[in-house]
Amino acid sequence: MGARVLGAGMRKLLVITFALLVVGVGALLVLRADRRPRAPLKVYCGTSMRPAAEELARDFERETGSGLEFDFGGSETLLPKIEIAGEGDVFIAHDPFGDELARKGKVERYVVPGCLIPVLIVAKGNPLQLHGLADLAKPGVKLGLMDARYSTCGQIVRARLAEKGLAESVGANVKVEKRSHQDLALDVALGALDAAIVWNFSAELNRERVDGVWLDEPFPETRLEVCLLKCTRQRELAERFLALCESERGRAVFGKFGYRKR
Repeated sequence: MGARVLGAGMRKLLVITFALLVVGVGALLVLRADRRPRAPLKVYCGTSMRPAAEELARDFERETGSGLEFDFGGSETLLPKIEIAGEGDVFIAHDPFGDELARKGKVERYVVPGCLIPVLIVAKGNPLQLHGLADLAKPGVKLGLMDARYSTCGQIVRARLAEKGLAESVGANVKVEKRSHQDLALDVALGALDAAIVWNFSAELNRERVDGVWLDEPFPETRLEVCLLKCTRQRELAERFLALCESERGRAVFGKFGYRKR
């Protein structure tokens, strides 16, 4: 009888030990699975938003272990690429491109962590004392604008000049129109231009070389939109990136790089 009881106890112990071993191995496999490298999120990003997006990408990788694979370009060129490819996870753009993609049924939702506003940039110290749109009509001012054929910033500025009756007088001082905010900032820094109107982020990015002047003219706020694409194959990760962008940390990063109001 004693031998039989001992045998039953041993069998029970062996069953418990085996069960614990199975649970332990299962947990180890789950942990290893969680640590396997994940495919990076595919993020289409307008060039204007690149500096902040790259910093947030580093934060995101530290938090999740997943990187971001960027496709940078003008928002107007990324839009048809998303439609044709039918793949990707996130689209970072500004008005009206996020809304346009949403109207076509390609966006699940979006968050708005910052904004873009036209800002005047001038030589350090603002030697010509340029503060408003009317000042840009002063004789001899060499002005640069974004090309309205390709730039939302250029379109907004041209429309406001027309509304104020300044299209002709200020237009006479426009020496160049470009597709790159950075090119205009460089022209001002080198003295090829006295002033240019660019997005707020460009004024902040080049603050060591030029001065940013908030014009005494209320421009419409252009929203910065981080869109979750309906074609995403990594919804959970994409949602986590949107959450990061609209968090206090995300808004602070966009603000640091100049995507903010005055």
